[in-house]
Amino acid sequence: MKKLLSVLGATGMITSTAIFAVACQKSEPVVIEKKELSSIITVKDLGKDLKDKQDSTIIAKVIEQNPNTSLQEADLQVSDIKESQDKKFTAKISPSEEGKAKFKGEVSVEFKLFDLEANLIDLKEVIKETKVELPKFQWKEEKILERIVRLNHSAKLDKNDLKIEVDKDKMKAKAFPSEQGKSKYKGSVELTLVALSII
Repeated sequence: MKKLLSVLGATGMITSTAIFAVACQKSEPVVIEKKELSSIITVKDLGKDLKDKQDSTIIAKVIEQNPNTSLQEADLQVSDIKESQDKKFTAKISPSEEGKAKFKGEVSVEFKLFDLEANLIDLKEVIKETKVELPKFQWKEEKILERIVRLNHSAKLDKNDLKIEVDKDKMKAKAFPSEQGKSKYKGSVELTLVALSII
C-alpha cells in the first residue's frame, strides 16, 4: 500500500510539473504576411472619366478597376499627383496607416479627368429651325420653347433643357441651355420671331 501511495504521489508531481512547464511556454507571435500592392493593383490605367482628382475619387476608381481584391478605401492613400502635357495625371498609391498592417509597397496609376466641355453638344447643331411663327401675344418663353421643340422634333429636344430670352422690340429671341441642360448642351442660338396675324 505504501508503495502504491508513493507511486501515485510521484505521478501527480510529474504531471503537475509537466502542466506547469507547458503553461509557461511562450507563444510565437502571429506573423501576417503583407501583400505587395503591385501584385494586387494590376489595372493601373484608371481611364479618362474621373470627375476630379480628389484622393477619395482616385482610390474609389482604383478599387473599381481592380474588383477582385481585398482592398478597401481605408487601406490606401494617394500622394504625388502630377499632370503631364497631354492632360494625363499620375498619382502614387500606397498603404494608409491602417493599410500598412496588410499591404506594402506603392503603385503609380494614371488617369484623365472627364472633359465635360468636350462632350457637350452645341445647340446650333440641334436647333436648325430658328424661325418661330407665333401670334405676338404668345411670344412668351413657354410657347416659344414648345414651338422650337416641335420645329426641331428630329433632335428629340426636352424643353426643360432650354431657356429662352425674348426681345420683342427686335423680334428676336435667344435659346440657351437651362441649368438642367448644361450637362448636355453648350452655346446659344438666335431665333427669329415672326408675328402671325389672327383672323
